Amino acid sequence: MLTFASPVGMARGTLSDLLSQAYDGYERIDPEQCAQWREAWGEFDEFAERDLSWSAGWLFLTRIGERTIGFASWDPSKRPRAVIGHNCIVPAHRHRGYGLAQMREVIGRLAAQGFAEATVRTGQDDFFLPARKMYERAGFRETGRQVVDGHAVVDYRLAIESAG
Repeated sequence: MLTFASPVGMARGTLSDLLSQAYDGYERIDPEQCAQWREAWGEFDEFAERDLSWSAGWLFLTRIGERTIGFASWDPSKRPRAVIGHNCIVPAHRHRGYGLAQMREVIGRLAAQGFAEATVRTGQDDFFLPARKMYERAGFRETGRQVVDGHAVVDYRLAIESAG
């Protein structure tokens, strides 16, 4: 059964390990970008691990039983807009609806926290097509395409209905 759990008690390096697994196929497409991302993922891991009880307000783990298969995070500092950050499902568990369920959980938590909208950015490469389709199925609408730091990206937005 799919569950969403607090990061409190997670092992060090969990987030960067999950991201490394999730982006493994992209290594063949753009190894230089992956090297930069791996460094950033390590920094993200350290940031989240500083205070896991605080991180639980903007981060959760996605699990099947006791096995962590992914996670989702968002930046709550731009209220009333949340910026969806790192999120992934590891390859062995893709194409089963878990990413969509995870994103719906994010949206529900954002609604409960009083956010009015959410934005997310992903790549234009074919590697990111499943992510783009998942965001669209979750209700996000494309708001633009651009090149950022030499990489083509797609931006999405979702208006969030209040849970109150």
